[in-house]
Amino acid sequence: MRYFLSFVLLFLLAGCNEDGFYSNRSQPYIGGGNGGHKAAQNSDIKLIGGSKKEDVETARIKAEAEKEIARINMEKEVLIQKLKGATEVEKAGISKEIAEKQAEAARQKAVIDKDIAIKHDQTQRQIAQSSHEMQKWIILVAGLFLLGLIIFIFYNSSRNRKERLKMHKDRLDQELYLKEQEMRVKIAERVLDTIASGKLNPEQENRLIDNMAGSSNLLPDRSEKE
Repeated sequence: MRYFLSFVLLFLLAGCNEDGFYSNRSQPYIGGGNGGHKAAQNSDIKLIGGSKKEDVETARIKAEAEKEIARINMEKEVLIQKLKGATEVEKAGISKEIAEKQAEAARQKAVIDKDIAIKHDQTQRQIAQSSHEMQKWIILVAGLFLLGLIIFIFYNSSRNRKERLKMHKDRLDQELYLKEQEMRVKIAERVLDTIASGKLNPEQENRLIDNMAGSSNLLPDRSEKE
């Protein structure tokens, strides 16, 4: 604004000078002699009067310009003070709002942290419970497996024991059968040797043969049992 007023002032001054210059040039020259001298004197008087008028107008414009500049500066200072005051108030309001937002953010953060802690505790409990359940299932499965293994071992051992006992019994029966057959053969050989010796009469031979048959019948027949 100051620059604008200065520009207006210079423009007005330039306009006044041009008016005086063109007015002086527009005066016609009157014929020579006194007429020309009077015309020159009149021109000088007008020029002096114009210069004084221009000085007064310039002073007036300058005073008004300075007054306007002072008024503008005063209004500017008032506006600056108002702006400063408004800025401080706005800053206070913004600071208060920021503090409220920060407090709200802190509360939200506290709530979120609490929720996170609760979720973490719940997750830990769920993990512990799941781990406990898993351990129970592992123990149950391991117990069932061990029980099945023990039953299998016991059943297999019992079956093997029965098979071994049966094999042992069969072996004993076979040995006994062989011994019985061997005994029969020996008895038959002795009877035949006695009969062949001719020392017995027919009645004694028949009795010996009957005794041999009876003793053979007394021995168990293993082949029939088998």
